[in-house]
Amino acid sequence: MSRQDVKRTPDQLIQVKQKLLYYQSEFKRINRVNEQQAEKLVEQKQTIASLLEKVQQLQEVNEAASANEPSLTDHKPSPPAQLNAPDQTAVDAFFNYTMILPNMKSVDEQVIIKGNFLIHNRRQEPLKSPVICLAFNKPGIASLSGKLVLSSQRQLDEVIIDDERLEEQWGYAQKDGYKHVRRTGEHWLKPLHTNEIGANDTLSFSQFEVAIPLEKEATLVILDGFVYGEGLEEGMAAKNKVMIQVP
Repeated sequence: MSRQDVKRTPDQLIQVKQKLLYYQSEFKRINRVNEQQAEKLVEQKQTIASLLEKVQQLQEVNEAASANEPSLTDHKPSPPAQLNAPDQTAVDAFFNYTMILPNMKSVDEQVIIKGNFLIHNRRQEPLKSPVICLAFNKPGIASLSGKLVLSSQRQLDEVIIDDERLEEQWGYAQKDGYKHVRRTGEHWLKPLHTNEIGANDTLSFSQFEVAIPLEKEATLVILDGFVYGEGLEEGMAAKNKVMIQVP
């Protein structure tokens, strides 16, 4: 071994030590990143578990309420003036819906409710001039989209409209129906494709959608349904209701 080789040996050892220190530092940095990601994953799982627990609790409350006869004492919208039939009609109405929960808690996230409101006429004669009322307990978040058609004078940015010519179409029963929604949270709707529900037949306000923003404070959102028509001037409450607490 030459004298020059002997002089290089300490330099090589220093380089090896420097590389070792660098690798140790990188290893620690990667561990810190992994720990931070693991903490975020735990937080997301806790948020999802909390939302699922609240949904389960609300479903249990909803099932218990559905077992009893619904009451209109807490919320009973006034029927439209044109519905003045003298007798009552056997009618069943209920919600069939699905809730889509967000992946994580964020001010930009929303809880989406997609569903149908079904009305079944159980008597042996048609229910004429049917009207439904979908009433939110929170007018500020009473956003409803679906197969709704507005008059040509209505601004398109006030509500989501399906541009296709659908066989099933609904419109507001009142002239200023959407303005009424903003004040009261009540959507008064009538079918445009028919003026009656046949004997032992079913009418559906189908594929509606409700978007509920996540709030910083817990908020209970309730959507009630009512049916009116000739012979139903007092109205008939749906057998169930949509209930969800956010966040």
